[in-house]
Amino acid sequence: MKIYTRQGDLGETSLWRGGKVSKADSLIQAIGAIDELNAYLGICIAALTDSLHAALGPSLARCQRDLFEIGAELADGKGQQRITQARVSWLEEQIDSMSSRLPQLTHFVLPGGSLPAAHLHAARTIARRAERALVALHLQHPLQGELLSYINRLSDYLFSAARFANTSLGVEEPTWSGKDG
Repeated sequence: MKIYTRQGDLGETSLWRGGKVSKADSLIQAIGAIDELNAYLGICIAALTDSLHAALGPSLARCQRDLFEIGAELADGKGQQRITQARVSWLEEQIDSMSSRLPQLTHFVLPGGSLPAAHLHAARTIARRAERALVALHLQHPLQGELLSYINRLSDYLFSAARFANTSLGVEEPTWSGKDG
């Protein structure tokens, strides 16, 4: 089977549910943003040190599977809710668990520190972009269930994971206090 079909050469793509839409359609933009985030989580997992892999690898892989569920929910058009409050609650538990082991925030955190943390911060910004794409889609075609809550919480999870990575590796978080110097 060939990977290319030439079907999208004129700027349209086929949907699982049937029919074609423009690749500029808000649905395709949202699915693409979710796919981009999923791919970047793969980079995050690959960038984890051995010591971080046990702590963050399984939960990041679970998030990848959740993102596939979100993409499927958006693409199939059957209205089957794949992301439930239980998945949002799971993310909140992950955030709370990591946060309990982190120093209290007293300044704005700048993205960076260790390489794994820098990648997790980049993933956080991609999650925010995916969230904006889902909100734009939601304004045109209301989304079911907890998709918006999940993606919002995912960016919080990634922020916490970046802080956790720096703390675990003994790398000082870069911060901004709002003052020059």
